[in-house]
Amino acid sequence: MKEIQELNVLIAGIGGQGNILCSRVIASAALKQGHRVRVADTLGGAQRGGCVSSHIQIGSRVFGPLIPEGRADILVGFEPVEALRAAKFLSPKATAIVNSRRVVPSDVKMGKARYPDLEVIVGYLKRLAESVYVLDAMALAEKVESPVSMNIVMLGALAGVGKLPIQTDLLRDTMLEWVPERTREHNIKAFDLGIDAIARA
Repeated sequence: MKEIQELNVLIAGIGGQGNILCSRVIASAALKQGHRVRVADTLGGAQRGGCVSSHIQIGSRVFGPLIPEGRADILVGFEPVEALRAAKFLSPKATAIVNSRRVVPSDVKMGKARYPDLEVIVGYLKRLAESVYVLDAMALAEKVESPVSMNIVMLGALAGVGKLPIQTDLLRDTMLEWVPERTREHNIKAFDLGIDAIARA
């Protein structure tokens, strides 16, 4: 196995979307693959509805708890504005994977703020990152009758870009260890739909 010196994955989302679960799956699978891993989460003001970012650092030259700005190799945005908020972490050679389904904050609902157009968000990310993938992960999760599996669709999409130093089968099997047994069939389908979405992009 080739030693990884540093690979930084940032998952940006909103409380309740399941990005902390995904970060644990990635970290656990990376450890099984034989890599050194550090994981840290930053939480917003509320458990559900606040900003949540998970920093996963894989490699032998990882020392700090959080990914420094400009050093994220992969950004997984569970929500478009949260991906935009995390854009400062992108390295010039980064890959960004963005769920297009927005979660409208209360300020926008009350007319105090405006939600940026998706095209504007994606255009900005494309100026910062080497490659950007956009998919409606919620629609794919709904396709398997499990909207809460949106995070697993995004995990599959992450596997699909082929940038993780983790075998896809190992990542899928590790995911199954972390989800309730009754949801495994839905989550396998969601994971594979995420991979397929990237293959078609």
